[in-house]
Amino acid sequence: MHFLQLLDKVYTFTGSPGLVLPTGAELFGFEFEASGMSSNTQIIYSGGTLGSTKALTANCLVGEYIVTIASTTGFAEGDLVYIDSNATFYSTGEIGEINRVRRVVDSTHLWLDDPVTFNFNTADTAKILKITASRHETIIRDGRITGGNGVATNQYGILLQYADYATLQNLETNSIG
Repeated sequence: MHFLQLLDKVYTFTGSPGLVLPTGAELFGFEFEASGMSSNTQIIYSGGTLGSTKALTANCLVGEYIVTIASTTGFAEGDLVYIDSNATFYSTGEIGEINRVRRVVDSTHLWLDDPVTFNFNTADTAKILKITASRHETIIRDGRITGGNGVATNQYGILLQYADYATLQNLETNSIG
């Protein structure tokens, strides 16, 4: 595990991401300020990645557990997956959700842990992607993140994207998302 303790100094970040945490990191005792950062940026980032896209070959409707794709090669029991489509949700963006593979049923069917909460239709380019999560017990604690001068929209103090098993404790934010 990597330990990073930053005491007695305020660290200012103007770019994104400011700090990318490595596997197994514990960050504590810090004070960060965002100054003049642009939109859609973050000070602390930890996360995984999305794998290649596999199109659904049959609709998967609300409440169903089974996803049908051309080939289940590359998927295994316990995998995190992201299911997505081009359908819009209240005109705010595309719909999508994270789930976990309970079982690979056969060469074209995945059984999910939880039923889907949206309709994923082939007509809306429904697809599934395997998530390679940052599964490394990231711990971020005892710190402060402040938005400085020129705070733009959609700035994030901490962005844990596709992260599994993360712990956040005793954190303070001010003027930042």
